[in-house]
Amino acid sequence: PYAEGGASAVQEIACALATGAQYLRVMEAGGLEPGVAAQQMAFTLGIGRDLFMEVAKVRAMRRTWSRLVDACGGDQEGQRLELSLHSLERRRSQRDPWVNMLRATVESFIVAASGASSATIAPFDAVLGESDAFALRMARNTQIMLRDESQLHRVVDPAGGSWYLESLTEELALRGWEHFQSIEEAGGMAVALGSGRIAREIAATAAEQRREIARRTRPLTGVSSYPNLEERPVVRNARQAAGRAVRQPAMSEASPPERTLPDALATASGEALVATVIEAARQGASLGVLHQALAGDASPSRGPAIVAEREAAPFEALRDASDAAAERPRVLLATLGSIAQHKTRAMFAANLLAAGGIAASGGEGPLELDELGGALDRSGASLAVICSSDLVYQTQAAAAAQRLKAAGAKGVYLAGRPGALEETLRQAGVDDFLFLGCDVHHVLTKLLERIEVIR
Repeated sequence: PYAEGGASAVQEIACALATGAQYLRVMEAGGLEPGVAAQQMAFTLGIGRDLFMEVAKVRAMRRTWSRLVDACGGDQEGQRLELSLHSLERRRSQRDPWVNMLRATVESFIVAASGASSATIAPFDAVLGESDAFALRMARNTQIMLRDESQLHRVVDPAGGSWYLESLTEELALRGWEHFQSIEEAGGMAVALGSGRIAREIAATAAEQRREIARRTRPLTGVSSYPNLEERPVVRNARQAAGRAVRQPAMSEASPPERTLPDALATASGEALVATVIEAARQGASLGVLHQALAGDASPSRGPAIVAEREAAPFEALRDASDAAAERPRVLLATLGSIAQHKTRAMFAANLLAAGGIAASGGEGPLELDELGGALDRSGASLAVICSSDLVYQTQAAAAAQRLKAAGAKGVYLAGRPGALEETLRQAGVDDFLFLGCDVHHVLTKLLERIEVIR
């Protein structure tokens, strides 16, 4: 849940260690020695996007867990870490979902290179609904091919001896241990969760990631970078074609309401209690309800939720809005100067606009200032992006913006940083600027609002 919420590698290590320490204390109070208690536990971490960071994270987790158990008095057997890695829904995209196959391949490589005990690699269409046989087979075979054809399992520690990975592992271990210590000093993981500290820290990290995604400094292939406006929906096989487009909740409308479950649990005992708990879970009872029922009058601890969101969701919402419009939003690429002067920025603008489901017209050749009005009419677009070099902008951009606004353009944009010309260009009618590092999601949202695709 921490990784799905956007936790960094350091935060994920610290949360895992703090949770492990909390369980060790509880089990020791119940009569288990720390070394024996540690052998009863297994950890699951999410697989992030950075190959080297994720490999180092797993190695750092092993190192820090060994140190924790050793400090508690556990032997070498107790210091061994049972660790599973899991694909994150956060990293999957609904748009151009075939790219998820590449993400799954990198994830499988991370599992092998890090030495994880086991892994669960999600099918490429997992965020679209129930996966079909093809998607399940690809998720399985990707791992088999990396093992049997690439022989990744033949090396005990592929990262061992690499200065970069060794130093990155050391840094993550030190920073993760320091963060873990700060959680312990504040009262432990249960207190940190209940107070909202963990949720706030992860929310701050996720907010920074959202800013990077919005500016495309953290690109999402097929979504924010190189989107395909002509992509076709993924076709499932006949078994799924009948309409399982979204995952169904565990509890159906016909299931008994949760309020009847605590009574049944309170009266059961022995083997009957185990059977009753299993049945309650099948009916949709949450862990909180089960805990409350089994604990009697004790109220479950509560704290602010860690909010999970797919990285691609904000851009995909813009695509959904554009697809739902009566007509595909279009923008004229008003290319000035020679092809050498405008081609790079025209291609940049077309790729940027496609991330919001907006098609670009024009861009094939240079336009004279007198041709801009006619080009806008022929394109059927209500918006325009001026594309050329900084040198051309100095002499023609202001006039081009005035011509386009006079021709009826609802919005005029300029590809590139305005520099000292910004005030002059805005007075001439340029509404915003498209450049590397700008808040692309914000610009596209305002653009779609301008033409009333988003209200």
